[in-house]
Amino acid sequence: MSNTFTGATYTIESSLGGLPTLTSQVIGLGAPPAPANLFISATTTSSLQVSWSFSGDNASVQGFYVQHGITASNFITTSFASGGTARNKILTPLVTGTQYFIQVKANGNGLGGYSGLSDASNQASGSTS
Repeated sequence: MSNTFTGATYTIESSLGGLPTLTSQVIGLGAPPAPANLFISATTTSSLQVSWSFSGDNASVQGFYVQHGITASNFITTSFASGGTARNKILTPLVTGTQYFIQVKANGNGLGGYSGLSDASNQASGSTS
């Protein structure tokens, strides 16, 4: 007998003694979808607050890596927004009067749901004022 549920397959097999045994095989969903709609939601002289949306399964995400740097292709710093329901992060301390480029990646929790990192979100840029 075999039953399939989202994220896992459970199979009941007969053992040599005739008693059923339960075996399970976790089937991952692959990488989570990329966060979207990233934007700068607030600025100060030493911080930027970024916000984004996520259309995936919150329970299968450990959190989000928020990467920022001073060029659009070199992200020098990564911080972590913990939890699948996180949708914003304050980046601080930053240098006043500097433009920063930001992107976000979802991190799967590997517990029968998503595993690994998503592709990067759209990029957002903003300057500390």
